Amino acid sequence: MTTDSYVFEESPDGEDREFWAQTAGSICHTLEIRDTGEAVSLDLWSEAIDLDAPEWSGRVEMHITYSDVRKMIARLTRICERHEMDLG
Repeated sequence: MTTDSYVFEESPDGEDREFWAQTAGSICHTLEIRDTGEAVSLDLWSEAIDLDAPEWSGRVEMHITYSDVRKMIARLTRICERHEMDLG
């Protein structure tokens, strides 16, 4: 998946938000990451953006512990390192 856009919103209350979005045809898929102070919230939703398309959206929200976030970081780092070797 290629990111069409990335937005970082810094909040004075400390709950910064990050969004990655990609448009595929008439559907926009968005991933939001928020630090809730107790866990990391991952929200993924898709919605029709074509004015001629029927209205549609779907949303999934997950709260992930900081321990699991560290595991995800390690896994993503290994994936990126493998692909950097393939490109080098």
